[in-house]
Amino acid sequence: MKSNKHLIALALSIGFLLAVSVINASSGDYGEYLDFMRLEEQKNRTFVYPAVD
Repeated sequence: MKSNKHLIALALSIGFLLAVSVINASSGDYGEYLDFMRLEEQKNRTFVYPAVD
């Protein structure tokens, strides 16, 4: 059961990468996209949730 879930996750990630590469190949701004993703990742990593009173 565990291996099946792993394979599904792997297939989804490969499919996502393929879709992203197709989109980028058609638009032609792969570098910009990568920079955007890097910035988003940094934002998410450094974001501190406000304390709930």
